[in-house]
Amino acid sequence: LKGEKLKPVVDVQLNLDFVTPRLPDDYVEEDVHRLSLLKRFAEAQDVRIVKALAEEMRDRFGPLPPDAETFVRAATLRVLLATAGYDHLDVTGQRAVFYRVGDPRPSKVHDLRGTTPAAKLRDLLRLAKSL
Repeated sequence: LKGEKLKPVVDVQLNLDFVTPRLPDDYVEEDVHRLSLLKRFAEAQDVRIVKALAEEMRDRFGPLPPDAETFVRAATLRVLLATAGYDHLDVTGQRAVFYRVGDPRPSKVHDLRGTTPAAKLRDLLRLAKSL
């Protein structure tokens, strides 16, 4: 309405073989609240929004359990990749392959140093911040 150009929304596909990010049912028990949070995380286009949503969950439901922390980190990764112009990330074993929007060829290939799911996710977040 203001005549401002909108930034296109990039739908980033994360294929992480070491973890399936999810918001645990026993953390956010009511379906309506969980679905609302999932929708808001999916629509987030800025890391500050992801952080604010994580803080809202802490306020409403208590400290984040490990699965919820992983979910928030994956949402942060998705936003960082979208901001950098990537729409696809495949991780198999230690190899991470990044794809730019509209290009079917790998744009960046990186070997992860971490061996645990948490360490791999930290590596990916560090990489995404440097893109």
